[in-house]
Order: sequence, then structure tokens, then C-alpha cells
Amino acid sequence: MPAYTYLSDSEGEAGRVCGDPEVNDLLATANKFDDRWRIRTHVWQPRKRWFRKRPPPRTEYTLYWYTGHGIEYQVINLHGGTVFNGSVDSKADVANFLMGYINGRQDAARLLQS
Repeated sequence: MPAYTYLSDSEGEAGRVCGDPEVNDLLATANKFDDRWRIRTHVWQPRKRWFRKRPPPRTEYTLYWYTGHGIEYQVINLHGGTVFNGSVDSKADVANFLMGYINGRQDAARLLQS
């Protein structure tokens, strides 16, 4: 069952641009085919463990697809399972998904032309 969430108009518009330039280029290319893709990032600092250095900050990426119904967005969970189990989508996961989507749309357009 897909997970849906509700984002305000300003949150939806802010998701059109990602802070990372590589992911932002892929997002812009994917939005040329279908202007419904959004990405939100969240930077968090893992806790320091005893007798160890503090780990570097981590960036989590969440990919959304606008359903076209008001402010409803589908959460694209790339790891399967539930979105509440703490699965984190990395930059590589989101970039891989977007590259597959872009290549699929380009191949479909090429097949329709021939």
C-alpha cells in the first residue's frame, strides 16, 4: 500500500529544488518529462558514542510524487517495507531511481517515434 502525505503549497514548491547540484540536475531533467517530482532533504547529526569521535552529519533524501489531488503527495520508499521503520534513502538511491526514470522515459519516446 503506498504511503501518502500532505505538503503545503510552499513545501511542494520548495521540493522542486534540491541543495545538491547533481541531484538537482536529475530532478530538473525528470521534471521535464513529468512535472510532479519533488525532493526534500533533512540533515541530522548522529549522536556521539562513548570514547569515539562524533560522526559527520548525514543527509537524508525523501522523494515525493505529486498525485494531482490538492496537496497530496505519494512518498516513494526506495527500500520497501514501511516509511516508519527508519529506512533512509541516500543520495545514491535517489539518483539511481531518477536516472532509471529518465532513461525509461527517453527509451519510451524513442520507441514511440520509430
